[in-house]
Amino acid sequence: MDGDTLEKAFEPFFSTKETGHGTGLGLSQVYGFARQSGGFATIESELGKGTTVKMYLPRSEAEPEQNATTSATAANAIGCGETILVVEDDENVRRYVVETLEELNYHVLE
Repeated sequence: MDGDTLEKAFEPFFSTKETGHGTGLGLSQVYGFARQSGGFATIESELGKGTTVKMYLPRSEAEPEQNATTSATAANAIGCGETILVVEDDENVRRYVVETLEELNYHVLE
């Protein structure tokens, strides 16, 4: 991204796409979710090389519930139907991650 684009990237409805090809809400939603959760988001971009967006969320201070099901699940690293959101623009990578998580008994939203 060039400097002007980088400055506006988190603004709602900002888009570099042509009219009718996107709403420009993606990075605004990332920023809003991070802030609402007590975290923050950053963008690193080098023109002609690529862009990295990072979302930082605070660690939970809550004590995990301990019961037989939770302990066994944690030990085996298998989900109990929890929902995981997967955001990945590379279709092959996204498909692999979704399939792997579904095999581990997670509900996956793409």
